[in-house]
Amino acid sequence: MAINLLHDKGTPLHRQDFTWRDLVQKPISKLNVDAFTRVRIILMNGIESESLRFSHACARMNKELQGYLARVRRKEQHQQTLVNWLLPADQSPLETTIGYEQVAIEVTAALAQAEPDPYIAQVLRYGLLEDFDHLYRYAALLDRLQGIDANTITQGYTDIVPGRPTLDEHRDPLDDLREPYDKRKAAALTKLPASCGVCTLSVALPVCLSALTTPSLSVSVTWSPSLLVPRMLPEKEYGPLPSTEQVIVAPRCPSIKRSPGITLFGPFGSPST
Repeated sequence: MAINLLHDKGTPLHRQDFTWRDLVQKPISKLNVDAFTRVRIILMNGIESESLRFSHACARMNKELQGYLARVRRKEQHQQTLVNWLLPADQSPLETTIGYEQVAIEVTAALAQAEPDPYIAQVLRYGLLEDFDHLYRYAALLDRLQGIDANTITQGYTDIVPGRPTLDEHRDPLDDLREPYDKRKAAALTKLPASCGVCTLSVALPVCLSALTTPSLSVSVTWSPSLLVPRMLPEKEYGPLPSTEQVIVAPRCPSIKRSPGITLFGPFGSPST
């Protein structure tokens, strides 16, 4: 069902009540579901979770809106619960993490391809480097701990390639500073992902990291929607930043082979590249 934001009038709040029968739907099967079904569930869960967090932050700064936001937030919490429970209970936290990393890669890549601002597109490609790093390391951990090939989860849609050495991932906190786009000149296609899409990714990644230590996935949003987009330090200071196409060179959809731990992991237990 398509939604036309300019013509659809929406549904009144009093008609958006959820019963337990509404909330509890049949979950997907991790054995035969298409990978992009899982991607859509995780992405929608992140959007709903961020909506809740932003509503809480907005309520703290707007006393007169707290009552209205509380009513809307209850409906959104039900929607987020419904979507989140579509993931199967027999899917391990590590398997779920692989799914979250696939979402991060696919969404970031789609945003980078559609982004008209070359600077912001460059920033998104830079973020892809870490997403690929994370997917590779979690895939190696999944093989080590559960003997499962992560390609059975990503189903060849997303490449699993060796990441950078861990030493290259570390950077100064100042490297994470952001530059705002020019709101008078930026295209609408730049503003929308910057205020919504990139924020959704910030929802997904903390879930991935916490999934390895807690059975229940608790969402931790790093920042609320804003007019800021990621910024790298000036190129003249650190040199030009290559795109992922230049850095990641690997055959299409390589498969991680079952192998002894010393092969997928270095001698000290960290993934080798």
